This record gives sequence, C-alpha cells and structure tokens, in this order.
Amino acid sequence: MRNPSNNDRPVGVAVWGIGAHAVRSVLPALSASPDVQLIGLCSRNGQTLATQAAAHQCLAWSSPEPMLASPAVDVVYLASPTGLHCSQGQQVLAQGKHLWCEKPLATRMADAELLLGVATARGLSLAVVCGPCYHPHFAAVREQLDSHVLGDLRHIEAGFRFPHLAPDNFRYNPDQGGGALLDVGFYLLSLVDDLIDEELESLECQLVTDSGYQVDTGGRALMAFAGGATAHLVWGYGYAYENHLTVTGSAASLVAEPFFSKPQSREPSVRLTDRQGRSQTIAFDNPNQFVEMVAVFVRGLHDVDVQAQLIARARRSQLLIERARESDQRNAAVMVN
Repeated sequence: MRNPSNNDRPVGVAVWGIGAHAVRSVLPALSASPDVQLIGLCSRNGQTLATQAAAHQCLAWSSPEPMLASPAVDVVYLASPTGLHCSQGQQVLAQGKHLWCEKPLATRMADAELLLGVATARGLSLAVVCGPCYHPHFAAVREQLDSHVLGDLRHIEAGFRFPHLAPDNFRYNPDQGGGALLDVGFYLLSLVDDLIDEELESLECQLVTDSGYQVDTGGRALMAFAGGATAHLVWGYGYAYENHLTVTGSAASLVAEPFFSKPQSREPSVRLTDRQGRSQTIAFDNPNQFVEMVAVFVRGLHDVDVQAQLIARARRSQLLIERARESDQRNAAVMVN
C-alpha cells in the first residue's frame, strides 16, 4: 500500500473535477486541512482550472495522465459526475493512488464492487464522501439514541428537498449518472441506516420524475427494521427547502435541522422534547464537516480498522441505493401489469 507515515510529509491530494460543489466545499476544506497538501487540480474547463489553481496555489492539469503519474500525488479526490466514477476510479487505482470519491461510488452496484475489489486487491484506501456523517451534528443525534434518552426507538421522519437546480446541471443528465436518488436519496438512506443499529428487514421505494425531465427528480422510501423501528424518507428537486430529521422514541423525541447539508446561513441544532412537552437544546461544536471528513479519510491511510469501516460504509450505501432502485422497479412493474 502507498501509505505515507504519520511522521512523513502531508498526504498529497489531487482533485479530479472542479464543479460548483468542489469549488464551494471541497477545495477550501483540503486547503484548510493540516493533514493534506493540495497538489493540483485536473479539469477540461480551462478557465475554472486556471482560476482555482491560482486561488489555491497548486498545479493545474488539463488531462489526467500527468496527475496520475505525479509522485507527489498520494490520493485522488474524484469530484466528477457520478457516471464517470467507475472508469475514472479504475484509472486512479491502476496507477497505485488511493481513491476518495464523491458520493455515490458508482451508478450501479456491480461497478461499485469492481472498484472496491480493485482497491482491496492492490492494498489501496478507498473512501466515499458523505460530509454529514462526520459532523458533530450526526454524533449528537447518535449519542441521544445510544444513551436511550429517547426510550425505545419507534420512528424516524426525514426530508431533504429543495428547488430545482440549473437545467444544465449534470444531475439531470442520465448519461452522467443523474437523478435525485443517487444525489439526494443517498444521504437519507445512508444516514438513517447508520443511526439505527438494527437489521434492515424491508425497504420500499417510489421514485418520481417531473414532467420534462429524463431522470428521477424525487422519491420516498419506507424502511422497516428488525427491532420494530420504521423510517419514512422523502427527497427531491423542485420543492420548497426542507432539511430535517425527526426521531421519535417511547420516552422522548428530537428534531435535528438542517441535518443533511450545512448551509452557512443556518446554525445546526438538535432539540429534545420529553413526554411532558418540555424541550431542551443539545449543545455540540459546528466545525467544517469536510475538514472533519478529510481527517478520518487520512486516518484510513494508516489504520486498517478505519479503512475497513470506510470500505464497509461505501459498500453499504451503494447497496441501499440498489435496493431502493429495485423496489421502485418492482412497484412500477406491478402498476403496469
């Protein structure tokens, strides 16, 4: 494994793909992280490439070959459209680089397993980005569940919906791995599954496509767990803004918002309410979730247990996407017949 020691230079990271999310969240987090050095950026968008490379004082590559050949690059952060992850991820791993990949890892389970298999066989680290998992907001909710303050877990309601994106956004392009399930549904399915320490017995999903679009623009899912807990999730584009998680137990309930993304204009909160209706606010830190995530990813380069957890999370999140899609297809077939 290419595994820089903790006493060695900072981990050298290159970013492949510099869309709006990378510019807004990824590049600032990498530049702010004490554990890594941003070596360079790779993009076919010459103007954005030049601007961002200058802003972050790093190299600019218009093609991936010199990036992948650079001995200074230990990790490639793949920030390209989802439909490119499998082919580009294979190129990264083939050159002996560790792979940090924007969610989800691939559009299909088979492609995700291919990348996971190559990484494991070559002794390389692989991690899939899910910023909210690494924010103390998530840990604060998890702590309330683990401490049984809520009593027996009964139900989770979660929603992550917002207005439509720009028409030319790749998320509306089926050839580039577009669709709200892969983009937004990923967060709800993954985080709720992470919160509930019970076997998932069933997952029913229905996707919706607004008129004039070629990909799913929203969806809803019902999850049932072995211990009796259930979850109802809704997500999509073309809605008024919604970004919350509500957990109901036998003794208390909590509301966490904004839970899935962390807009700078809103302070994340957790409000706990007991049976008598008395409420309190749970305190927690509010750091940059992407800086926190990068720190965990770096530990995955050195710690086999952390890397195993990252691999398991990548596989599990992709499996949930696959199960949701299969459920939607079954339901559609029943309606047709």
